[in-house]
Amino acid sequence: MITNQQIFDKVFNHAKAQREEFGNDAQSMGSQENDGCLYRCKLDDGRVKMCFIGPFIPNDSYVPSMEGAAVRNLFSEYPLMMLWAGLDKDTSFKLLRDLQYLHDEKDPIDWDQGFARLANKYDLQCIIEYVIKEKE
Repeated sequence: MITNQQIFDKVFNHAKAQREEFGNDAQSMGSQENDGCLYRCKLDDGRVKMCFIGPFIPNDSYVPSMEGAAVRNLFSEYPLMMLWAGLDKDTSFKLLRDLQYLHDEKDPIDWDQGFARLANKYDLQCIIEYVIKEKE
């Protein structure tokens, strides 16, 4: 199983990459027929945006019916996939839930503050220098 620090680092690095590629339009928002954030969102140009949970869903395990499900539902509906990804409900669910909330409910410009708060809440290491530099 992976640790909360490893989960946090993977999501933090993913967020950084998404922001570098998409700027403040980094959220993986759905179309009119599937409103809200998506685990995977394929753009017309072929690029793919992923929410903060998306990188933990293996490409060969992803199915569109996952969209709209909260992370707690992924654990109950796809338990083998979550275990294969190294995620344990007992140790990682709360952090994943909080990361999903950060992605879905906060603007990308506010993600740095959210990461800092979560690092403090879960006693994790977090370096947010890249976000501070972008704001200057």
